[in-house]
Amino acid sequence: MASNWSMILYADGVYDLEDRLKGLFCGHTMFQFYMHLFISPSATAADTVIGNPSRPSKNHLWNLTKVTPQIIAYVHVVLYFTLTTAPCWCTIVGQMDLDEMASLIIEMFTDPDDWTQSTLVWWNKCVSFNFDL
Repeated sequence: MASNWSMILYADGVYDLEDRLKGLFCGHTMFQFYMHLFISPSATAADTVIGNPSRPSKNHLWNLTKVTPQIIAYVHVVLYFTLTTAPCWCTIVGQMDLDEMASLIIEMFTDPDDWTQSTLVWWNKCVSFNFDL
């Protein structure tokens, strides 16, 4: 099901039975995928949010000023698909509907509660250096 989140999406790979949202979408691997997709593969390899100065990041080229729920959903879908054995891009992988997954993630951020705010603050703090390029 789209709402069954993998441990890889949680901060430090820790799932809290008491609070299933704690650390969700703040996993290191998910952030590495973000850096690869939106900054540069070399930034990911160097583990830095600063890309190659001679080649602007997608954040810079597309005038992105913050990480949005849509970006988090996109990164999650790409990460999920990459970890599957599907031979080519498709929206349904096994029993997982990737469109449904992306929509569910975006929907989770519609309520401006503490989790929503802290998750977006975490993402934007992590990538703030790159937005200044």
